[in-house]
Amino acid sequence: MVRYSFEDVAQHLRKEHPGCPEFAVNYFATSISEREWRNASLGMAVGITLQTYLRHNLTEYETLLLTGVDREEALRRVQPRVAAMLKTWKRKKRKKRRSKASNTQARRPADATPSTDECQDTGTLIEQDLRDGLVTSPMDSRHEEDQQ
Repeated sequence: MVRYSFEDVAQHLRKEHPGCPEFAVNYFATSISEREWRNASLGMAVGITLQTYLRHNLTEYETLLLTGVDREEALRRVQPRVAAMLKTWKRKKRKKRRSKASNTQARRPADATPSTDECQDTGTLIEQDLRDGLVTSPMDSRHEEDQQ
């Protein structure tokens, strides 16, 4: 059994998951460092913890289980979303460029158009959910109403 120090875990997270928000680095480093790990490298401990947290807290995994979907099927359905979230954390944080427009407007308005990356990430997740039947297209419901 091995116990990893907070500092080692935080350093690993910042290096391997540079897009992970700092508050999350602190949360995960605390969680991982407080546990004894059997036969798990630091990278494996981090991977297990991140995947478990994301699956249980940021996907519909729990709801799927509660509605009778078996564990393997629920895991299969949510894994693309978990992988997409981890992929965004693997990217380096972008340095914000200051232009005249950004100097005059410090925050992006809530109704502003999302960035290309935000659209691509969200679009990919929505497309996957549509393929998996987790959500239906608004066009599908309009078509169903027409047939009734």
